[in-house]
Amino acid sequence: GITFSNNGEIGNGSIKIKQRNSNEESGDPGVSIELRDPVSLVFSLKYLLNFTKATPLCNTVKLSLASGIPILVEDEAEE
Repeated sequence: GITFSNNGEIGNGSIKIKQRNSNEESGDPGVSIELRDPVSLVFSLKYLLNFTKATPLCNTVKLSLASGIPILVEDEAEE
């Protein structure tokens, strides 16, 4: 799985996302996680929030994380 956590002046929180298969009946696309090497990165929530605003318009969202480079966010919009 992958864990997203935050620490700030107002409080702390975390969420863990685990791999799961898609469910065609409910329209749930599932979650696919491909891990090559473990990473631990820090990002500003201010910038990540801008990406999450577009996710309701997308079928899939792909996050690519690697040490020493910025996060890569790919959204695949519905047709």
